[in-house]
Amino acid sequence: MPSPGFSSCSSRKTSTFVEEKFKPTLSQLFYFYQNSSTRMAGLQAIQKLLDTPELKLKKAADTRWLSHDSACQTVVKVLPAVLASLSREAAERGAAVALGLNKVVKSYKFIATLYMMSDVLPPVSRLSR
Repeated sequence: MPSPGFSSCSSRKTSTFVEEKFKPTLSQLFYFYQNSSTRMAGLQAIQKLLDTPELKLKKAADTRWLSHDSACQTVVKVLPAVLASLSREAAERGAAVALGLNKVVKSYKFIATLYMMSDVLPPVSRLSR
């Protein structure tokens, strides 16, 4: 008998969100900045203004937990700068990709999953070394 508050349906929904939305969004964020020196420079300028660490986003390889851990930890550290940068890219440059990424990244589900993954992945990463 399941314990109170446990829902296999809820667990399945979380797993589906991670696979279908969270992981692809992490990759899209990486490539959005990696493929444009202008966007990267804009993100770094916002990091300076917000006094957040000046970090480059990390690539999350689909088969490696270590890379997901590193990618999540980096996004957590620079999340305010990423959100500000995406908003700026969407507003000033009319970047549709930035608008879509901003909508997903600022959603409660994405942020909650990001913080959950940043708590869960370090022990998993240590085990997989």
